[in-house]
Amino acid sequence: MRYFLIIFWLFSFDLLLPIEKVHAFTDKIFGSWSLVCSESCALSQVTATDPEGRKVVLGVSVYFPPLASVATIDFRISSAAKIDGGVGLKVDDFPSFKLPISRCDEHVCLARGHLQDPILSQFMSGKLAKIAFLLGDSKQMILPFSLIKFKDAYSELTMMKSGQPQQFN
Repeated sequence: MRYFLIIFWLFSFDLLLPIEKVHAFTDKIFGSWSLVCSESCALSQVTATDPEGRKVVLGVSVYFPPLASVATIDFRISSAAKIDGGVGLKVDDFPSFKLPISRCDEHVCLARGHLQDPILSQFMSGKLAKIAFLLGDSKQMILPFSLIKFKDAYSELTMMKSGQPQQFN
């Protein structure tokens, strides 16, 4: 599972580096969130429909692009998603938000946004988020992901970005 998260994270940045140049590793696990670092760090979580984690239906990554002060969040969903429908994002009982689908290829569609208030506050205090989108046949997919320990994970990501990494046990 660790190697899958590393590969998922690298592809979420559209990087294709020779294997000998990739030194990514999982620093720490926060509930369902993994902090993955190489030259930069990102949080990631995947939702799978099987216990082995082979049938991934949702990938979520949170990272700070170079020189950015606001985190970016990426949602990777089925390539069968309707691009013009975008995605809906709902945290617990808070109002929902809509994000456009940025692009799709034959494997995956990407919805990207800035992780700032009020969504950031909702992620920090929330327990469960759901992302919803329409498939090409107009069926709606609703996929949950956990926010438990997101606050701790995001705090660690922020410290890593600012150059103040914490000691890991």
